[in-house]
Amino acid sequence: MQTIISDSRKDLKNNLYGSNIGYNNPYKNCEDMLDEFRTENMRKENIR
Repeated sequence: MQTIISDSRKDLKNNLYGSNIGYNNPYKNCEDMLDEFRTENMRKENIR
């Protein structure tokens, strides 16, 4: 149960972060704005 609560809090925090980025940059591409969060493996495989 604690894991579910912890995951939910993390999800809410991440959703708020992403929503704020989108709100403050309405004409930018989401993939480009969040590119800094891609791991090295994601970059190698060109996963966005």
